[in-house]
Amino acid sequence: MLAIESGILAVRYIQPLEEAVNRPFLDLPEASERTIRTLRVYNDPSHEREILIEFTDGTAISIEVAPSISMHAKHYRESNGSLDILHEHKR
Repeated sequence: MLAIESGILAVRYIQPLEEAVNRPFLDLPEASERTIRTLRVYNDPSHEREILIEFTDGTAISIEVAPSISMHAKHYRESNGSLDILHEHKR
């Protein structure tokens, strides 16, 4: 980033978000260098949760947001301060 501070041109490095926050993300190279015509966010829990991006070239990208719950059950026996896992179930 370029900024003028007290009449002096300063160059600062701004860390990209994906470097600053280590979390999974969805990369959409199809959207690169396209012009967005409309962007809509639908939030209807009974029907759909979706982000719809329509481009000026007539194409669109639809991103369905599906909240979910995962469960992880362990059947174990404690022995001498450690756990002996007998069965694991993930859903």
